[in-house]
Amino acid sequence: MSRKNIAVFVPMHDERETIGPTLERVIAAAGDRLGLLVVADDASTDGSGRIAALHTDHVVRLPRNGGNGAATRAALLHIAAHDDGIAHVIRIDGDGQHDPSLLPDVIARLDGGADVVVCSRFHALSDVSHVPPDRRLLNASAALWMREITGWPVSDARSGFLGFRWSLLKPVVASLRTERYGIPMELLLRVWRQDPSARYAEIPHPAMYQPGISARLDRKYRDETLADKTARMDEAFKVFIATCRSIGIL
Repeated sequence: MSRKNIAVFVPMHDERETIGPTLERVIAAAGDRLGLLVVADDASTDGSGRIAALHTDHVVRLPRNGGNGAATRAALLHIAAHDDGIAHVIRIDGDGQHDPSLLPDVIARLDGGADVVVCSRFHALSDVSHVPPDRRLLNASAALWMREITGWPVSDARSGFLGFRWSLLKPVVASLRTERYGIPMELLLRVWRQDPSARYAEIPHPAMYQPGISARLDRKYRDETLADKTARMDEAFKVFIATCRSIGIL
């Protein structure tokens, strides 16, 4: 088996501050296991796509802003088209809220027999001191929904930092429909439906909502309204129900 058998993909939109350092850390952490690094540029307008292109030849640019889920699907379709002995695929966001130094841990779990690995912000060992109350409620609810359906011990159903055995994920890529931030739930549900006996594992990851990660995130959290918060909960539930219906369990 080739050592360069890991694909990492990074969806992003206007992440000029964080995409360069994130990709540098991904490349360093994945080391000689990294066979393919894909960035899905969700129609950025701040030049972050050009920064990404300094780190990889595989930058997929969406023609319009389709959302995090649309970028995820584009990246996975690109990996499928360039599959040269890929064993595992790992997703990590480009906004600076994920710690790429955990990549070797994710790879080790997948090499050791796990089929799905989630870097959980709500693991019993994770630091949740910066998590806003509405995010705690949303993630507790989504994790409960996921546990009820899959039977997996899910503590974070919406983490954007997760890895899969490619042979399980590849068959469901063309079916992905979620356009925005519910995409981790759809990925988990479709992989579970593909193989309900799939082995699930979690790694604790700090919940990084504190100020100072980037000016864009600072603005996002500062300017969120009550309507924004309730819309996020509504969107998550709709994604969950729509996916359950799509895979034939509702």
